[in-house]
Amino acid sequence: MYINLNTTFTPEQLANDWDVVAEYEGDLVAYRSKHPKHILRIIDTNSGMDILEFVGNPHTESMEHAKEKADAIMLGCRRNPVTN
Repeated sequence: MYINLNTTFTPEQLANDWDVVAEYEGDLVAYRSKHPKHILRIIDTNSGMDILEFVGNPHTESMEHAKEKADAIMLGCRRNPVTN
């Protein structure tokens, strides 16, 4: 069985339901959910895809906590880039 997990967001959904945490090169933006669990997502704004979907979206305690997590994830991506 194949399960499609390609979670995408429209600009309207992001504007209404998510707060911008940080912006990164390559059109990547970290968002924190306005939902009480405050999930962190890093979205490719060109496609609307969540790049953390396959590794998990962490819950955050505050905007500062979300920024720390997003920065750590993005720093890890820069140190260990995926190449094909």
